[in-house]
Amino acid sequence: MASTGPPQSLKRSDTSLTREGDQLIITPLGAGNEVGRSCVYMSYKGKTILFDCGIHPAYSGMAALPYFDEIDPSTIDVLLVTHFHLDHAASLPYFLEKTTFKGPVFMTLATKAIYTLLLSDYVKVSKVSVEDMLYDEQDILRSMDKIEMSTCPSVVMASPSGLQSGLSRQLFEIWCSDKKNACVIPGNVVEETLTKTIINEPKEVTLMNGITASLNMQSVEMYFNSEKRLAEKTPEVGETVSGLLVKKTFTYQIMVPDDLHIFSQLSTENISQRITFAYTGAFGVLEHRLKQILESVESLPDEESEGPAFRVSDFVLALVLNISCEIPKVFVESEEATKTEENSKKAEKVVHALLVSLLRDVKFGENGELVISVDGNVGHLDKQSGNVESENEGLKERVRVAF
Repeated sequence: MASTGPPQSLKRSDTSLTREGDQLIITPLGAGNEVGRSCVYMSYKGKTILFDCGIHPAYSGMAALPYFDEIDPSTIDVLLVTHFHLDHAASLPYFLEKTTFKGPVFMTLATKAIYTLLLSDYVKVSKVSVEDMLYDEQDILRSMDKIEMSTCPSVVMASPSGLQSGLSRQLFEIWCSDKKNACVIPGNVVEETLTKTIINEPKEVTLMNGITASLNMQSVEMYFNSEKRLAEKTPEVGETVSGLLVKKTFTYQIMVPDDLHIFSQLSTENISQRITFAYTGAFGVLEHRLKQILESVESLPDEESEGPAFRVSDFVLALVLNISCEIPKVFVESEEATKTEENSKKAEKVVHALLVSLLRDVKFGENGELVISVDGNVGHLDKQSGNVESENEGLKERVRVAF
C-alpha cells in the first residue's frame, strides 16, 4: 500500500489522460536482474518517483552506481529511500550532490540516523583511489541537509500478500477508504483471501470487526517487458554461431547487435575511417599496378603534401605498403617492344609481381601455372585462361579479381 499524492492525480475517469498515462511504468536502474545498486524508476500519470539509490558492493567507482545515464534526474519528482543498507542508499550523496536532481528526498527517522554513520564508515574503508571516490564525508553531510523524514510508513511491503491478518491488514483497513492510497498486488493471489477479493475491484470490503467499508483504492495495470528473441533453431555441435558475447555478473549471453541496447545497457556505433599515408616511391609504378587491378584510377590533389593522394581500401593499402618489398621489379612495357616472346615474359613478370604484392606467397607450378597459398588455403591459376582452381571459394574469388 502506498501514498501516491493528491487524490486528483489518481482519478481514473479523467478524460484528459491518455491510455499511456494510465500505465504504471517501472524501470529498474539497478537490481533488476542482480543483487546490488537497488534503484527503481517509476512513472505514473506524469509523475516520476525514484525508489532507493544504492551501490553495487562488487564494483567500485562509477561502475558501482545504478544506471543514472538512462534517466534525466531533473525530471524526478521525489526520491524515497526504503532503508539504510549500502545497496539501497550508498549512492544517495552522489545523486544529490553531483547530478541535476533537485526534488525532495524522504526516509524514516531510523534510516536517516544510521545512514550517516554507515556511509561515513563506507568512505573510510573503501580501498579506492581519490579519483575513483564517488563522494567524500562533506558530500554526506551536505546530503543530510536535503533529506526529509517521514513520520510514518509511506510504503508497506506485505509478505505473504494475503492481507489476512497482522499489521498489513490493519493498515489496509485504515487506508482503503482514502483515494490517495494504492495497493499493488501480484497476480498469484490465493483463493479465499482478502487480496483475491480486492483484486476484482469490489465497491465494498468487510473489515475484521465485521463492519463494511467502501473501497476507494484504484487498481493499476503494470507491464513488464522481459521478452527475449531466441535463436530460430538450436545450433548443432560444431556449427558456427555468430553474435556478440555479453557478460553480466556470472551470466554469458550471445546477442545480435540489434538486441544489445534492448537487453543490456550497451549500444553499438558505426565508425568510419579514412586512411591517408605518405608514398615516396615512383608514382608511375604505383599507378600502373593500380590500373592492373581497378577499372579506374584517379589521383586527387592534396593541399598538405607535395604529391598526389589516393583514397584507398585495405587491399590497395596492402599493395602500396608492400611495393617496396624485395619482389621482382615492375617495368612498364615499352611501346617499341615488338617481339612476342619478350612481351610475354614481361607480362608474366608483371602478373607475378602484382600477385606477390597482394597475396605474398605466389610460386611457379607445373605447366606454367601459379600456385598461391593464403592461410593454409591453396589456389592454382592458369595464366593463359585465367581459370582459378581452389577448394576455398573466398581465395578463388580473390585470385580471380586480382588477376
